[in-house]
Amino acid sequence: MNEFKLLLFLTFLTLVFLFLFEFLSRKNLLSRSLARKLLHITTGLIVFYVPFIISSFYLVLFIGVGFTLTNFILIKKQLLKQIDHNHSENLGIFYYPLSFLISVLFFWNVNKYLISFAFLIFSICDALAALFGMNAKSKVYTKFTKEPKTFNGSIAFFISSFILMWIVKFTMWDKFNFIDYDNLSFTFVALVFSFIGGITESISTKGTDNLSLPVILSTSGMIFFYSGIDINNFLLASVLAILISIISYRLKFLDLSGSAVTFILALFIFGIGGWKWTVPILTFFILSSLLSKIAERLSRKEVHQIFEKGSRRDYKQVLANGGVPLLICVLSILLPEKVNWYLVYLLAVAISTADTWSTEFGVLLAKNVYLITSFRKVEAGISGGISLIGTFGGILGSIVILISGSYFENLSATILITILIFSLFGNLLDSLLGSTVQVVYKCPVCNKLTEKQIHCQSSTQYFKGIKFIDNDLVNISSVFFISLLYFIFLTV
Repeated sequence: MNEFKLLLFLTFLTLVFLFLFEFLSRKNLLSRSLARKLLHITTGLIVFYVPFIISSFYLVLFIGVGFTLTNFILIKKQLLKQIDHNHSENLGIFYYPLSFLISVLFFWNVNKYLISFAFLIFSICDALAALFGMNAKSKVYTKFTKEPKTFNGSIAFFISSFILMWIVKFTMWDKFNFIDYDNLSFTFVALVFSFIGGITESISTKGTDNLSLPVILSTSGMIFFYSGIDINNFLLASVLAILISIISYRLKFLDLSGSAVTFILALFIFGIGGWKWTVPILTFFILSSLLSKIAERLSRKEVHQIFEKGSRRDYKQVLANGGVPLLICVLSILLPEKVNWYLVYLLAVAISTADTWSTEFGVLLAKNVYLITSFRKVEAGISGGISLIGTFGGILGSIVILISGSYFENLSATILITILIFSLFGNLLDSLLGSTVQVVYKCPVCNKLTEKQIHCQSSTQYFKGIKFIDNDLVNISSVFFISLLYFIFLTV
């Protein structure tokens, strides 16, 4: 049987399971949740086998695109009413093939068995996490997100993942073409890998774990099991990550979800890049957190009533500022010869710093703030507002980051000026997006514009912008697009 016929058979088998579990659920022979989890596991096992029987990248890419589009249509047409009963909020059925498509694009030509390994862990352990979380007699909720998630489920993911990794190691590890660690080293790596999976599962909402978990597990697998790590360096990174997370939580720089995600960021950035990559983002984090605390205390209280969140960062804010730097750090392993990734990394951190410092300088010191699109005078703190002192604060923040990075790499005057210019563009793009597409609400009690959905103890009313685009999405978008532009600038 040739590869095309094999792929057609697996496609047919997947569709059979999809509609079978939908039918059984509609007939009340299976509960909705059990039908979803059985589909989750069976589809994951099918994906697990794909890299072992198919060698063509384009065939697999085609099937990934096909299932992504098919599932999206099925959801929109409400043809999966039982399995995807929360279709208006939960696009998990769509995210599943999308995560496969992304994994194929990034990892198939690196080591396609990373996809097998990630989907094996994901399909079994995520299903067990959901079942244990729902059926536990005594539930302990994480409070990481607004969606109810239990520590019971996260612990179930962690333990089952750890055990499953050992089963794989003793049965078929050599078939993945992975590094064969000794048992002690493997224990450490498996613990870290499982912990990363548990954190990712606990903060993923509305079915996004079907997107985030396979991609993050594939990425972690590439770093730990394919590229290989310095165990001693990662041990030190683990200790540093734990200390940063705990201290930041105790100082109220981060909430619990923010400290959990910070652990992952610190672990990978220090583990991969050492102090050279850690110092700039640590400089941003410490100084920006202190500045935000100072600004919150000294500024007028009503100014901070505009912001959706306070100075204590949650996991979304951590990802908004640290997600792109982490991605660049991973790309430095995946594509080491493409470009000087450290320069792109410094720019990404500089943009995040510029954005934070511009806001806090503007709130603290600016007397005249103008909307970037119309230059109409607005209240300090309004998204899209710019000021002379705020812009100066952003440039100062970028300079501080460049100074912290220049200790580890010789940066010429041309490079420094170029990164400063691009970071200024990033800061201005952030303001532009904040003024045009970011969602803004209006308080019906005091008539003030705000990013909050609750203001003056009342629900706010939609005023303008795109409803799903909040400040965090604006932040990460501006960092990503300007970093991408700088990458192109460096390569052409």
